[in-house]
Amino acid sequence: FGVPWKKGEVTKETVFSVNDENGNAIAYQEKPIAYYPDGSTKWTSYTIKTDSETVEINKADKYDGFDGIKTNETENEITVDNGKFKAVFPKQGSVLMKTPYGDVTLKAVKELRSKDGDVEIRKSIPYIGEINTVEIEDCGNLKTTVKVTGEHKNSDGSEFLRYIIRFSVFYDENEIKIIHTFLYDGDEKTDFIKGVGVQLTRKMEGELYNRRIKITGDCGVMHETMQLLNLWRPRLGPSIGIQPIYSKQLAGEKVSLSEMVDLRNGNAVTKEEIDNVTKWDSYRLQQVTADSFEVKKRTGHEECTFIKANWGKRSKGLMYIADEIKGTAFCMHNFWEKYPTSIYADGLCTDNASLTAWMVPPDAEAQDMRHYDTVAHDQTYYEGFPEIG
Repeated sequence: FGVPWKKGEVTKETVFSVNDENGNAIAYQEKPIAYYPDGSTKWTSYTIKTDSETVEINKADKYDGFDGIKTNETENEITVDNGKFKAVFPKQGSVLMKTPYGDVTLKAVKELRSKDGDVEIRKSIPYIGEINTVEIEDCGNLKTTVKVTGEHKNSDGSEFLRYIIRFSVFYDENEIKIIHTFLYDGDEKTDFIKGVGVQLTRKMEGELYNRRIKITGDCGVMHETMQLLNLWRPRLGPSIGIQPIYSKQLAGEKVSLSEMVDLRNGNAVTKEEIDNVTKWDSYRLQQVTADSFEVKKRTGHEECTFIKANWGKRSKGLMYIADEIKGTAFCMHNFWEKYPTSIYADGLCTDNASLTAWMVPPDAEAQDMRHYDTVAHDQTYYEGFPEIG
C-alpha cells in the first residue's frame, strides 16, 4: 500500500514504526516513489505481512529491521532466498527462473497470413523467450522483484514480440507473483499473435494413480487423478480398513497397489490390471467467452482427440498439478475478464510435466492488431485522430 505525505513532513532521514491494531510492531519494507521539489517525500510504498485488519504508522527513533530475504548477484545469475526456497535467475538463455518447483520459460506463436487468390493461408510459427537483461528492480527483506527483458526467438533466429517480465518473491511464502508485458513489433497486416504464454516445467514422480490435477471453476474445484480408480473391472476395494480406494484418491491420500482388492472375487489386483486403466496426460482450461469456460482432457497420444470433461460460466483461473511429493499451481489474475484465456497441463504421465498460462491462447482466434477501418473518423467521434499511421 502507499501513504501520501505533506510537503516537508518526511525526509530521507525520517524513520517510522508500523504497528498492528493491538500495538504490536510489524516488520515492513518501504520505498519512496515520489518527491516534492524541495526533496521531501510525497509518496511512500510499503510492504508488510500481517493478519491485522488495520495498521498504524508513526515516526520513531530507529528501525532495526530483520533478517528476511537474502539476495545475491554474480556475473551469471541472481539468487533470491526467501527462507522457504531459492529462486535462481540466469542472465542468459531461455530459462528465466529456476526453483525447486520448476523452471519458467516464455512461449509465443506468430500466425502469418497470406492469400493465394481467394484462399487465405495461415501458418503458425513457435517462438521461445530469450534473455537480454536481468536486474534487481526492488530489493528488501519482505519482497524482492527481479526484472527480465528480452525477445521471443524462433529456431531460424527471427524475433517476435519483445517482453518485460517481473518476478516478485515474498519472504517465507511459496507464492511468486509474475507481471508479464509484451510489446508488439510486427507487421499488423501479416503478423498476428497466435499465442503468448508463461510455462513452468517440473519433474513428476510416483505412480500415475497418485498424481493429480485440480482446476477451479466458478463455484467449485474439479479434481482428478491421472488414473481414476472408480473402476467396474476390477471393482476396487481396500485390503484393510473400510474406505474405498477411489474415495482415498479424491481425499488426496496416497494409495498403493498392495491395498487394492477386487471386491468381486477377493483377489489382489495386479499391476497389469492397473496399467490397463486410462492414463490422462493433458488438460485444457479454456475461458471461451465472458460467460462460458470448458475443460478438456486427452491421453498421451497426440493422434487422439481431446474430450470435454467439464464446463461452467466463469472460471477463477487456477490449475494445480501434483505427484506423490509436491504440487505446483498457476493462477491467472482476472482470468475470465481477459477472455479468451487458457491454462494447459501437459506431460502429466511422463517424467516432466508443464503448466502453461496463456494470455493469448493458441486454441483461440489469433489476436488481430489491424485498425477497424481505413478512415480515422476524427470529425465524428470524440477520441478520433486525424490520420492512421
